[in-house]
Amino acid sequence: MFSIKNLYDRKEKSIYRLTNITFIVCLTVMLIFGSVFLTDQLRRDIGEESFYTLRTVAAESSKAITEMLQSRVDYLNSVWLLLREGPEDSWKERIQKQQSRRDLYNFEWIGYIDAAGRGWNSIGLDVDLSNSSLFRENMSNSICLIEMPVQSPDGCQWDGIILGIPVYEDGNAPTGFLYQVFSAKSIAALLDTGAFDGQASFCLMDQEGNIVAASERSMFSMGENIFARLQEGNTDNQAFADQLAEALRSSQAGGGYYTILGEGRFSYYLPISLRSHGSQIAISMLSTLPEKNVEMRIDNLFAPVLLLLVLVLSYVTVLIFFLLRMQRRQKQELERLAYQDPLTGEANYEAFKREFKRLQGRGGILIVCDIVEFKLINRYFGARKGDEVLRELGKLFAEKDGYNKIAARVSDDQFIFFFPGMAVEEAETVCIKLKGQIQEKLRKIYANQSNPVFGYCVADGGETIEHLRGRAMFAKNLAKQERALYHAYDEQAAIELTDTVLLLDEFDRTLEKSGIEVWYQPKYDVHRKCVNGAEALVRWRGKDGRIISPGRFIPILEERGKIEQLDEYVFEKACLQQKQWQEDGLRIVPVSVNISRGSLLVPDIVHRYRQILEGVGTDQGYVYLEITEESVQMDVVKIIKAFRQEGFHMLMDDFGRGNSNLANLRSDLFHGVKFDKTLIDLINSDVEETVLRSTMEMVRSMGMQITAEGVERQEQVDSLEKLGCDEIQGFFYYRPIEAEAFARLLGFGPSAKAHNEYT
Repeated sequence: MFSIKNLYDRKEKSIYRLTNITFIVCLTVMLIFGSVFLTDQLRRDIGEESFYTLRTVAAESSKAITEMLQSRVDYLNSVWLLLREGPEDSWKERIQKQQSRRDLYNFEWIGYIDAAGRGWNSIGLDVDLSNSSLFRENMSNSICLIEMPVQSPDGCQWDGIILGIPVYEDGNAPTGFLYQVFSAKSIAALLDTGAFDGQASFCLMDQEGNIVAASERSMFSMGENIFARLQEGNTDNQAFADQLAEALRSSQAGGGYYTILGEGRFSYYLPISLRSHGSQIAISMLSTLPEKNVEMRIDNLFAPVLLLLVLVLSYVTVLIFFLLRMQRRQKQELERLAYQDPLTGEANYEAFKREFKRLQGRGGILIVCDIVEFKLINRYFGARKGDEVLRELGKLFAEKDGYNKIAARVSDDQFIFFFPGMAVEEAETVCIKLKGQIQEKLRKIYANQSNPVFGYCVADGGETIEHLRGRAMFAKNLAKQERALYHAYDEQAAIELTDTVLLLDEFDRTLEKSGIEVWYQPKYDVHRKCVNGAEALVRWRGKDGRIISPGRFIPILEERGKIEQLDEYVFEKACLQQKQWQEDGLRIVPVSVNISRGSLLVPDIVHRYRQILEGVGTDQGYVYLEITEESVQMDVVKIIKAFRQEGFHMLMDDFGRGNSNLANLRSDLFHGVKFDKTLIDLINSDVEETVLRSTMEMVRSMGMQITAEGVERQEQVDSLEKLGCDEIQGFFYYRPIEAEAFARLLGFGPSAKAHNEYT
């Protein structure tokens, strides 16, 4: 039955229903607008976070690029100083000698161009660059960095980069320039940082916007002009192009957004400056990140959000909480892209450096680890198995195992660890524990030939991570050399290595300046009671005038393959000195010169020494050759016989120093034998002196001359005379003396007492 009450109830229900619908509609509209607002806000936040991360990665990459290019400029300046120290007609030869440093300084060749645009390079080619932009820019007092196709002498053509610096004599105008050619790949490798899951790209450009170098992922190629490419894109690019052009002219940093081929990109640019004696060049590095890379991840993350908005419209609080949580996830995703190792899925080196800055104030131990012969795992088990092992190691090192450590994979099979607050005494225990963990993983694939090696150093909170890593790497290399499991950083060893490099750098220059001197230690003739010979000894006089011990530089030259050059230099100097003394009318006595084992292995050694003799014009009987007993091996016997056939007088040196072999005492190889000081010191010991006497009698019966080295006492002299020794060499009579002093010595009579003036 219809009634007013029913009508009121129906009207009340309608109003309630309308109110609910209105509330739901309003709530839906509010949620939609709120969702749109939150979505835009998140997009802006993510864009800002992306730009900040891109700027951070770009700054690190630009620092590495600047250090690499500036080191090349400094190297060219050092070459110019080397050229100016010698006459101009020797510049070409000195430039060619620099080719031996190709691998050390990572270039293909270097060259010099004079003010006329002509010159030569280190691979022996004459060059005319008078019409090149490289010539014009360098002669206008500017450092020049350009890209161009380069053709090597073998006909191969590749993308190269040429760095040129103007050089000056005395005036302000350049007298020419030095340039260095290197592969574009060396810069491209530094530009490929792997940030943002490999989506970010980097390139270098000059002030006109020309691309000098680019990473493989860059949409710009070497030789392109960025402003020309920007004109191909959206018309809105003009504002970014104007901003970029002004920044390139004034060497400023900045960022922006541009679109090319319908693809938007975030960008950040910053200047890189190189300087050289008043000349400079300003280039900039452009870093870009595709907008779609960020949007794709935003869209993927917001798909479930939109679904939840439909299902839980009435749960506003839950929705807001969910959106905030999604914002946090977006930040975490960006951090993952920038700070996660793509292989192991754990923290990468960038994340390690960030965490290290937070912890380094506590001090601790930094450890670097390599897997020796890890390449064998890839070779025998495949690259996939090798990657699997590295992933397992990455997860293992990321676990908390009682140490409050941080760890990351740096590159390939190299890992880095930092143990904050740890004392240096605990480092060895940690290395042993890490070794056990690594070997357990390797044993599972039967890779027993691969083992870890560690280097560690103390981090006291004052050094940068790269400086500390360099120390740990140095210690690790020492461990490899010594075949040890681990090694601590040794400051003294690092200093000695630096001194070694400096000595090697100075060796050739020292030879040219006659800084390597030949001294003479006289040999006393027991029968004639006079000086009847000498041994030529090498001395290195440093820049400060002090003599550098042979024990310091001889092993270095032997290790680096320069001992042959030193041997020939000393032999030639001795021949020239004998020739000069002969022309001066002095009494001439034989001078013996040592030949190292390294020189004996040179294929044409006999011919080369014969050429030196003939070139100087010295009599063959004036210069003898000494070869140590330990050098007498099967492959050397043929060389000794070849020297004998050419008429050289051969002496066996250092007989008795080690495990002497009487079979080496062969008259068909040697004219004489020099007994080492270790045998001479046996005098006054009945049993040992009997051995010495019998050995000398055997040598004398074979018709070979006997010389005793290292004689320092009167009782040794008396015994040697009784034993029938022919010559005595040692401090008892004479120490090594310079050529002038030895010449004065030759002018005296036969009395030995007169010689003591020079002992």
